[in-house]
Amino acid sequence: MPSCVKRKGPTSEEKERVLEAYQRGDDWKLVAKHNGMASTTAWRVVNTGRTTLMPMGGHRPQQAKVTPEIRAALERYLDSNCQYTLLEMKDLIATDFSGVNISQQTNSRHILGMLYTVKKVC
Repeated sequence: MPSCVKRKGPTSEEKERVLEAYQRGDDWKLVAKHNGMASTTAWRVVNTGRTTLMPMGGHRPQQAKVTPEIRAALERYLDSNCQYTLLEMKDLIATDFSGVNISQQTNSRHILGMLYTVKKVC
């Protein structure tokens, strides 16, 4: 049964055909045209030599400022005293983890991710 999902863009096999034609010295533009590939896409494949897609979006652990250790520390702070303000927790993180400066909003987002509710004290 054929898939109902519409394919977006050329497949990696089609890109490889264009790249192989270029490397052999054949007319790679004609190969791209017969595979239904845009000329800009074919040009990029020929110039970069890359036929697979680059990763897009998602969580990149090497870019994350809040490590699992910091999340555990946030939870420990809340377990010991649930009335800490976000500013106090920011200061606690700064003292416990040298060189880490996390905003109050980031603390709030991670606390909410742990299913705690943050209420404003009047």
